[in-house]
Amino acid sequence: MTFTRGGFEAALDEVGDLLGDLWAVDEALKLGGVDELREAGGYPGTSTKVGVDVGRHHEFRYSIFQGGVPGDGTSSYPAVGQQQAPPGPSAQQRVDELAETGRGWGKSIAESFRVLVEDMVRPVPSSFADAVQTLRSQVTEPLSILVQDDFASLSSLGDWDGEAATEFADYYRQVEASVGTQVFAAESVCVGLAGSKVVVHLGQHSLMNLVLGAKDALDEQLKQRKATQDASGVSTKEVLLIGATIAGVLAAIPTGGTSLTLAAGASAAASATSALLQYGAENVEEPGSKTFTVTSAQESVEELFGQLEEIQSRVRDHWAALDDRLEAIRVLLEQAENEHLLVARRPRLMADGQVSPGGWHHESAPR
Repeated sequence: MTFTRGGFEAALDEVGDLLGDLWAVDEALKLGGVDELREAGGYPGTSTKVGVDVGRHHEFRYSIFQGGVPGDGTSSYPAVGQQQAPPGPSAQQRVDELAETGRGWGKSIAESFRVLVEDMVRPVPSSFADAVQTLRSQVTEPLSILVQDDFASLSSLGDWDGEAATEFADYYRQVEASVGTQVFAAESVCVGLAGSKVVVHLGQHSLMNLVLGAKDALDEQLKQRKATQDASGVSTKEVLLIGATIAGVLAAIPTGGTSLTLAAGASAAASATSALLQYGAENVEEPGSKTFTVTSAQESVEELFGQLEEIQSRVRDHWAALDDRLEAIRVLLEQAENEHLLVARRPRLMADGQVSPGGWHHESAPR
């Protein structure tokens, strides 16, 4: 199922509700046992069994003891060594109270889970793709189209010669060359945005799979409780933890070469960005999987949070892998900046004050 924030929140609420129901059902099943009755200070001979409705999701009829227990007596016979207890809640009331307690506990579990995953579910993957399109339309495409080779038709300076002409020609060539480096720099930002989209996308889908797997396993276990009226059943579901590795996708990010070859790497960076934008959960060839096992409500909670920790660990590894790939690009761009390949070097004559910033002109042009 595709991840949506609303769908995830609804599924998580259902998990909390099912957990609370499973806990309450198991506690209600204990009320039907002779041993539990004796532990409460009562005796089967002084109690009667009555039918009660147990479970909210898969309701079933179950017989539990009523009366003969201190604080829960409708029997006319006090338990041995006990005085007659005042009338207590009915058997159904006791089961209903357990259901309410379970509901509150389940909600608290869902809320705790929600807090832990907020940073993972808050980003919207499509926003990264939108940012890439904006950057391309407003930066890389104008640079690539408008600032092409000899964009100002000044590669030939005619009769202009001398030191100033040489300086200007060199400056003009630097401007032309720096455009390719700037395009690469912009595409590198796009690569980072597209890679972030992949990491967020895979993490969110793993969370969705975990919550849906837990929901199905809990629901199946409640069905078993209804069928067997026993709390010893086990249910399992396979949960795909998408994105066990995305090294193959990240390897498409170009990091080799030197600062002198950055301009030539712009197209490779653009290709990597496009590949990352198209990458999704369906592209994972070997997703990792875990078995979600449900026995009791408490053990289910431990399973739920245990698998969450594994997903979070994988996502952290993905961010680290992406950052490692981008670090090489940052080093190259820093080198390019130091070598004046990102922005053209200011002409020496201007730096020396021999020519004012507005003083460049061809001898044929009016001053």
